[in-house]
Amino acid sequence: MNEITETIVYEEKNEDSTEALSERYEDERNRRLDDVITTQAVVCVIAAAALFTLNLIRPDMAESLFQKLKHCMNDTSFVIPDPVEYIITYLQKQ
Repeated sequence: MNEITETIVYEEKNEDSTEALSERYEDERNRRLDDVITTQAVVCVIAAAALFTLNLIRPDMAESLFQKLKHCMNDTSFVIPDPVEYIITYLQKQ
């Protein structure tokens, strides 16, 4: 009778193992997203502090800068167009 033998190899958990590399990849991926969010928050806080300080020192310049900032936020030409919307619009024209 033919006997099927099975060899089970237990991989030690070292830094080159598949599990360790997978965990390290997931950790770096999650950290990268947190870094982006943190950077955006820091830039916003610094911009707000700079505008506040500039408003105390030079109100006219702060108003001008704030109006330019509002213009950039409301102007859609600075925004990258959504490719899905572009494709939907193209298909509707056909």
